[in-house]
Amino acid sequence: MSDDFFLLPPAPARYDPVAVFTEVFADAGLARDLAEALTCDEVNVLAGLLAASGHLTSAEQWLAAHRSTCGHRERH
Repeated sequence: MSDDFFLLPPAPARYDPVAVFTEVFADAGLARDLAEALTCDEVNVLAGLLAASGHLTSAEQWLAAHRSTCGHRERH
């Protein structure tokens, strides 16, 4: 086995908390599990951040998951 097997990947040059946040919240399963617990404003802000960071499909998944139980569909 190569010694390289145990090496960790290089750390990013700069920690970007927004990039980490959007990577974590881009998960479709998380959207299905949490979207109905958030308010319309919270989901809209989260979807906007995801879309702005290039996670367009994830933004739509959050909105769709929230709309499925939302009484204010016109707000999204």
